[in-house]
Amino acid sequence: MKVEEIRTLLHHTPFVPFTVHLADGRELRVEHPDFVATSPEADSMLVYGLDGSFAIVDLALAVDAEVGTASQA
Repeated sequence: MKVEEIRTLLHHTPFVPFTVHLADGRELRVEHPDFVATSPEADSMLVYGLDGSFAIVDLALAVDAEVGTASQA
């Protein structure tokens, strides 16, 4: 995925939670746009979970995003 795709999802009005699927099978749920930061180089992002955990992800490993509520993801 490209950072522009992530930013489009983050700035959608109204915001809709989404899940980023990674090449290694992990899934990162984005519940709120404030829980994500993208790097100035546009090659990585930081994603916080509701519990305060976080993941730093190389965007080259993000294969797609699924938009919808947690029960739909």
